[in-house]
Amino acid sequence: MKTNIIVLLLTIFSVNNMVVAQDDIQTSIAYFESYEEEEFNFIIEDEEFDEYIIFHKIKPELLKKFDLINDKSLEGKYFEIKYVTEIISDDEEDYVEVLTIVSLKIVK
Repeated sequence: MKTNIIVLLLTIFSVNNMVVAQDDIQTSIAYFESYEEEEFNFIIEDEEFDEYIIFHKIKPELLKKFDLINDKSLEGKYFEIKYVTEIISDDEEDYVEVLTIVSLKIVK
């Protein structure tokens, strides 16, 4: 009985703090617009309209190679970006997408 209660409590705790991750790595070609308010802003150009894509995280080793935070000469450069999307639940049961850059290379 005691074991069942512990398992039930762990299950309830796990559901309330659930992190749902999409392990698929996605790839886009976009140009770097800016780094503002701890977000990396890129634009994917399309014939009909431009799509903004905002990344919240980047692998630290990529920032050593491409200092997107301080190097203004990288603004306007085109990159091939590989990234993952995590869907994270907050305390209010809302879901937030967090995009993380896992690979980056200049293409133009």
